Amino acid sequence: MIFCSRKNDMRRLMLSLFLLSTVPVTAQNVVSISVEKLAEDVDYFFSALEETHPDLYYYHSKDSVLQVKEAIKQQLVAPMSRFDFERLMALRTNYLFDGHTGLKWHFEEWETIPDSAFLFPQTLINVMQGNLFLNENATQRILTINNQPINEIVATMRSLIGDDQTSYSKDCRIEENFSTYYYHLFGSSVSYTLTFEQQEKTIKRIFQGVKKYDVYHNNELLPFELTIRDTIALLTINDFDLRYLREFPIFLDSCFTQIAKSRIEYLFIDVSENVGGSSDNVNLLLDYLYPAHYYFLDGYGIRRYSENYIDNYRWYFNNRYNDIEEAEKAYNTWKSSIKSEYETESYVWERVNEVTNAYLGKLFVLQSYKTFSASLEFTSAIKSSNRGILIGEPTSNPAFCFTDQIGLRMPNTNIFFGCASAFYAVPSGNSNANVGILPDVFCHHRDLGAIKNDSDTMFKYLKSIVAQYGNRQNSIEILDRFQY
Repeated sequence: MIFCSRKNDMRRLMLSLFLLSTVPVTAQNVVSISVEKLAEDVDYFFSALEETHPDLYYYHSKDSVLQVKEAIKQQLVAPMSRFDFERLMALRTNYLFDGHTGLKWHFEEWETIPDSAFLFPQTLINVMQGNLFLNENATQRILTINNQPINEIVATMRSLIGDDQTSYSKDCRIEENFSTYYYHLFGSSVSYTLTFEQQEKTIKRIFQGVKKYDVYHNNELLPFELTIRDTIALLTINDFDLRYLREFPIFLDSCFTQIAKSRIEYLFIDVSENVGGSSDNVNLLLDYLYPAHYYFLDGYGIRRYSENYIDNYRWYFNNRYNDIEEAEKAYNTWKSSIKSEYETESYVWERVNEVTNAYLGKLFVLQSYKTFSASLEFTSAIKSSNRGILIGEPTSNPAFCFTDQIGLRMPNTNIFFGCASAFYAVPSGNSNANVGILPDVFCHHRDLGAIKNDSDTMFKYLKSIVAQYGNRQNSIEILDRFQY
């Protein structure tokens, strides 16, 4: 257990007051909500989490969490806009809970930044072990930005991310979202003055701020696609979301038919941009990657069947069934099967769907710090069963984590927030489950991103992996020796 001292809480409170006072008023700060209604939403946020989460005080003690709650209410001295209130709640509570609980996305939302804002040019920096470096030159360590010490900036940004994630994962996320984090914390600036250390000298340079569309682009990722070259297939799956429950089986059937017809020898599955979704979609994909009667450990955990969880889970049946009455009947059957509020669960991966053209050849999986939740389940399955080779970085959250997020809304501001409903442990395949699922071959997300920008470069890289690791035996090949 990690406990937050009263001194640290006071520091966070003072920092919150400073940060709230430094960000300029925007067009989003139009409608003000009364202190009374905001206080009601604070109470609802903490009580709803306590009534829903399987172990809300896993990372920080109940006393520490309640201190934060009271500190927030003390900051409600005047009416606030919905946006500023959400910002306050995220700033003060994100570090308390896991990545599935709270308001983790608020400080990563670049769409809410005004077009007129000037952002920090994040392409200038790399984040490594809590330090910021200018470009990729590890000899140029940044000391301050606009007179703000880097150690304070990084510490604050790390606190915006779930406490279940490693420092490495947090630093990757900070690097990826630095411009957005910096704006939401410190506001816009036409120019940014950096001091950095190089060869024991302190150097000062000024960089011009950039517009948000020079940093971020509306390039929405396709949920999934297949590319084939020669004997290599690249299957990209960017989303396991339940909304694709009907579309995904059709896509996979078409993919693996093409893979079989093309006599693919090496299959690469890219989940490096996949932040999760439904385990049902993971299971469907696994059905195409193992022999008919596969059977191995999925994981073990505790689920809390709270009233919020039971009410929230109706959407699962509405997505699964076309007919509303059929969905409601299935939901009621499931609801009546629940015996107690807390139930231990253990699962195995085994065939659920009959498929044609299952692929049993050489398998490789691309992952990164963004590989989260259900996509981590997928890489855990591949790693622990020795089905294929993982390439990339450690996954986002560890092998044991809080998961299965449900959605809740504050009654007055209507702000959406998440809450984990289960604690789950999956096989990590390595000696330290705290760091998640480790790759067999390391490739930093910056390098992988650059490789993926060009299809020729991408397939050249995949061929180099095949040349080096293509002969490595997997569990299917090994088991063939012992099955008669």
